[in-house]
Amino acid sequence: MLARRAMRPAFAHLAFPPALDTDPRPDWPLAAAAQRVILGHVRRLLSLREAAWNADVESVRRLRVAARRARTALSDFQSLFDADLVRDARRALSDLADGLGRTRDLDVLLGLAAELAGERPDNPELAAACRALQRRRDRMQSSLHDALRDFELAGWPSRLVTYFAAAPLDLWRFVDLHHLLQSRESTPDS
Repeated sequence: MLARRAMRPAFAHLAFPPALDTDPRPDWPLAAAAQRVILGHVRRLLSLREAAWNADVESVRRLRVAARRARTALSDFQSLFDADLVRDARRALSDLADGLGRTRDLDVLLGLAAELAGERPDNPELAAACRALQRRRDRMQSSLHDALRDFELAGWPSRLVTYFAAAPLDLWRFVDLHHLLQSRESTPDS
């Protein structure tokens, strides 16, 4: 168990463009809106890695949902971006979701079994089945760790943020430039 803990990746804490914290406007180019959607899902995904690593059941569920949503957004907007990167990113997100899925399936089963055991506290066979499921879930945590470690060590967090914050529009400056252009358009000529 200690060897597994020692192999925990250093989860990168990445900065995101301020454009993610603004509401998109109808006059934004499609590429900027697409970048914002994708990065929003990526930011959510990255914020959940550590809690999922630590076996927080709800974080595992939310991380799996975030991976699926990021993958769907990449699919929806793939024609706007580098096809090879999108394909590889979708594959990496799919692998991550698969690794989380095996653990999540046991979490759901454990929840149902615990509920049933709570309704029948006098059933020793049910209590034993719950303990066996919990031991299996504890062993399955290594599958989740492997999925998170592979995703991290392949550099996907940084690659996703770096690429989608800058291509095709630089979202780091997009909102400022957009507001600057709008203020010039609304200023009457002297």
